[in-house]
Amino acid sequence: MCPESRWIGTRGPEYRRLLTAARKSLERTGGQLTGRISVVDPDDTERMAIIGITGVHQPAGTKRMTVRLTDLDAALDRATGLNLADLLAALGEPLRNRPAAAATLAAARVALTEAAEGSLLNQSFLWYRTWLASLIRDGTITRLANVGDRTALDQAVRLLEYLATRPADTPPIALPALGRPHNR
Repeated sequence: MCPESRWIGTRGPEYRRLLTAARKSLERTGGQLTGRISVVDPDDTERMAIIGITGVHQPAGTKRMTVRLTDLDAALDRATGLNLADLLAALGEPLRNRPAAAATLAAARVALTEAAEGSLLNQSFLWYRTWLASLIRDGTITRLANVGDRTALDQAVRLLEYLATRPADTPPIALPALGRPHNR
């Protein structure tokens, strides 16, 4: 017997909305099995599947059926040998931990902002603070944090530092020279 045959029955339409709701709940809570999920206006096959999980009979025509995530997890473990998270991963993609992803993104935004605020220009020039605030406000910092690109912001800050500290009587800079590393 192939390993997939243990859980192939959970691919049926009677489980689709229930498992979709479970995925959304687990992703929203970082995998916590606390809480309940519901199926609104279940058809007879969905109603029977939920009765099989909860052990509580609901008459035909029930408008909403609710299942505790812990009950669903236990029922799936008994039936398939897989917990809810593992079954959802086997049926589709692994669960996303949205709270952890949000925390990681927030930390990356803070790190980028703090690095740019560490420039001497931040203390000395209003135009620099205004520029940095605009990068925060327009979402540029978030986009850079999303893709893990600290280099682009660091290069921009270094370039601005170089330009701001050049003596006024120096000749113009050729564009290729701007791409070379300079001492701060």
